[in-house]
Amino acid sequence: MATSLVLLIPAAVALAAQPVEGVWHGATSRPAPVTFRVLSDRQAMRHLHIGKNKSGVRLRCSKAAGDYIDAEFVARKGFAEAIPVDPSGNFAARYNTSGPISKGRLRIRGRFTADRQATGTLTWKVTERSDGRICKSGNVHFTARGP
Repeated sequence: MATSLVLLIPAAVALAAQPVEGVWHGATSRPAPVTFRVLSDRQAMRHLHIGKNKSGVRLRCSKAAGDYIDAEFVARKGFAEAIPVDPSGNFAARYNTSGPISKGRLRIRGRFTADRQATGTLTWKVTERSDGRICKSGNVHFTARGP
């Protein structure tokens, strides 16, 4: 009697996306533009920018109509700000944000689903400096395409 052994490799590992180097562009579900740069080694991304011209992501401060702030995020240049991309194409980062109006925490998670496509979610929670009011984005989904 012959026996056979079949080795099964999960598709996610076997088909892990390797993102293309360069500047990526996309949009959030709010909508607000998203840009970032995939580095030449394709193992990290930098220069994450959410929003444009101070109009970024709308963060609700309460259920009252019109009670919100718009927040833009620009990651500082520098090695410490690189977001690692694991071999499965996943990435995640947390940023402490600070500006003249508010301070808070931005969390981003995502995955390169193909060599020129990424999807993810960001959540942002800030505290206004003037009155201590807390404003939240909730889950904001984004997609981006590579060069």
